[in-house]
Amino acid sequence: MAGIGDFGASSFDSYEGIRIIIPGFVVFTVGFAAYSTVAPGDTGLMTSDALLTVAAAIVVGLVLYFWDFPAQSAAYLERQPTEHLEQMYPHIQPARLLTSYLLILNTRMPANIRNRSLYMGSMYRIGLETILAMAVSSAVVFGASLFDYGSSSEDGIGLARNWCAVSIWFTVALGVVLNRGYEKKSGARLQKFRTGWLTLRESVASIRHPSMWIYGAGLVAILCAPGAGRWLHWSPVGVSVCASGGFALSFFYWARRYVRGDGVSGDVRKRKRLPPLAAGALLAAPVSVLLLFAQASQRSILNDLTLLCAWTALTNLMIISVMIRGHERKLHGAYAGQKRWLRDFPEEYLDLIPEDPVGTGRRNEPSKHRGGLTVTLLVATLVARRIFARRIGDR
Repeated sequence: MAGIGDFGASSFDSYEGIRIIIPGFVVFTVGFAAYSTVAPGDTGLMTSDALLTVAAAIVVGLVLYFWDFPAQSAAYLERQPTEHLEQMYPHIQPARLLTSYLLILNTRMPANIRNRSLYMGSMYRIGLETILAMAVSSAVVFGASLFDYGSSSEDGIGLARNWCAVSIWFTVALGVVLNRGYEKKSGARLQKFRTGWLTLRESVASIRHPSMWIYGAGLVAILCAPGAGRWLHWSPVGVSVCASGGFALSFFYWARRYVRGDGVSGDVRKRKRLPPLAAGALLAAPVSVLLLFAQASQRSILNDLTLLCAWTALTNLMIISVMIRGHERKLHGAYAGQKRWLRDFPEEYLDLIPEDPVGTGRRNEPSKHRGGLTVTLLVATLVARRIFARRIGDR
């Protein structure tokens, strides 16, 4: 077995192993809890056979490993070490630089930097898959609660639903405060101030995205389903389908933007993450609207006070995780360490950079004076404007 700081097959296997086992068991557990809530009394096979449960969890982990959702996320694609290589060697194709980066990572980088990167990458994948598992399970339960089946309404369940909705927005406010603390620490290190104001502007800009009409249509469907049902004489099933469909539309809109982010103009390969405040608010809104305004039927799977509080608590935990983004911070910290090594020790890996494939004769040397031409053009422009203004004044 490889020791601490060493890199070998055993350490690689352990990093990849936790990517299979931990997400598999987490997703299976949360999914099983959602199934037990949506279909009570129909879980005997899983609860009675421990070996089948373990096998199912491992299969789920393998499926997630092969799908590899985190590799398509905006946070994973941001601030990658390959960006430094692309800036230093702009004449080489990004795909070839990616191959060079993998060779550098495996053969030239110090073992502690390499192993920390692999570990943080695994933690990021586990964190994102756990958040998505909690999100999908909560969405299934809250959506199914709109249909007329389950337990009868208890005394005070309406008031409990209102307080659960309030707790969701309290969690969003708490997430803003906690995330502000992390931003202050990061801003102090980078000597960047007013980070909170900039984050607020980014969040408002994200909420004003042109595609937000899709999200808004889902919220309108949740709000208007009861009134439209009475006006159009819909059956209770029709009202439930309309409200749950609107909830699903809003939820999957949030999930898509949270994972994939928004496009960056000028580069189709880059994505921009959804800001923390926008991510938390867009997740909290459909759940709170459902709890406050989507009238539950006489029977509902969330008419049980314990289940209602439990799934609201899980939603609050998910909102905090989305807004604090500890898994993303750890990943980007590992990226920063790799970038620092690539910047400080270019002589260690220069021989792994591919030769110029287009025959321009350019040597594979770092571009140390990329801004020289820009500065020269700027100075020339200012001088020309001053000469032109002087001649106009003489006339």
